[in-house]
Amino acid sequence: MNRRQFLLAGSSAAATAGLAGCTDFIGGDGGDISDVGTWLPDPRDIDSDLDHYSFEARSPAAQAEAVDDLVLETTFRPSLDFGSVSVTDVDNTVSASMSTGSANYSFDLYFGSFDADWIETNVRNGGYGRDRSEGDLTIYEDGDDFGSRAIAVSGDTVIEASHDGEDADATRLVTTLLDTEAGEVSRYTDALSDMSDLLDRLPGGHQVTGETFERTENNDPEFGEFRNQVASGRSETITGREIDRSEVLVFLDEADVVERDIDRYIEESGQFADFLGQPSYEIAGRTVTISGTTPYSF
Repeated sequence: MNRRQFLLAGSSAAATAGLAGCTDFIGGDGGDISDVGTWLPDPRDIDSDLDHYSFEARSPAAQAEAVDDLVLETTFRPSLDFGSVSVTDVDNTVSASMSTGSANYSFDLYFGSFDADWIETNVRNGGYGRDRSEGDLTIYEDGDDFGSRAIAVSGDTVIEASHDGEDADATRLVTTLLDTEAGEVSRYTDALSDMSDLLDRLPGGHQVTGETFERTENNDPEFGEFRNQVASGRSETITGREIDRSEVLVFLDEADVVERDIDRYIEESGQFADFLGQPSYEIAGRTVTISGTTPYSF
């Protein structure tokens, strides 16, 4: 296991028997997902006009193993510019996209076991030119009048990035991600305590999403709106033929958490209609975690 894989493995994955060692950094066993945050840059380091963005993280190989269904070989195959990669070779992914109105950005990180030489052949055949090396990663870039795209490749890590807008530079986004993981630039969790508190409370899972946003002004719990909410996230873990689901709500202040509104949300919004029983919830400071179980649908 190299340094980058070790950083992703996390304490929960290191203790988990299953796919080889570094499979489940987002915690398919319900463990810690804090290592996702090491890869999420401060929004302002992506673009000075960016205040918030959302992310998604997955453990495709562990997800496929949990379901043990061949459909997942196609359904969860990463969509990569450099050719096909089996889902069983992709241990973890982290993805995000964001827009400032004048520019669009996106990145996808893949961690697992890759044929770097074959990927690089496909990348070059696709029109990408070699830009530079960063440690064991080789960065390729392709650009036109519509924007810039970059792919960084090694045997265990692949990073795809795109930047559309004036003076587009996708390679800069790749290096920002690498500097974020190395702790050399500010992380999302450093810039916004809302994201830090969200990741602290959000359970691990086979699929995890999260975002921060400007505080909500409306209060309509039956429609999933809460006054002074500033972040939210969801986690799903496949357990046999069921899925353990959790939703975390982060509010501006502890005083903004109103229990009767949480009850109304659960009972009236329809968001939990497919749960096998009424979900439970836990309030901790300014956060609320709602948890329950649904059947797995093929």
